[in-house]
Amino acid sequence: MELTVALPDSQPFADMNENYLRELLIATLYNLGKLSEKEAREVLGMSRREFEELLPKFGFSILNDERQELRPYGLCAGEFTVPEDFDAPLPKNTLSDFDGR
Repeated sequence: MELTVALPDSQPFADMNENYLRELLIATLYNLGKLSEKEAREVLGMSRREFEELLPKFGFSILNDERQELRPYGLCAGEFTVPEDFDAPLPKNTLSDFDGR
């Protein structure tokens, strides 16, 4: 597939070349979970190491390969109560344990 995008010649586009934009698109699609690492590497013609070194260039991490769903709020609702003095200052002897005195 071939895609043509018209961009202005002004900043910040003036410093971007076709290869940079191609890498950005593929890295973004990988980060969004639309491409696997293997698919992204094949499109870019990169080794695994080259691809892993490319991702931080665009602010992406190699560690987010597995998507995790956030836990819903309120899973422990009603299972415990927060004491009234929860945010009260700690006793001096407890504070001294933290200070190493």
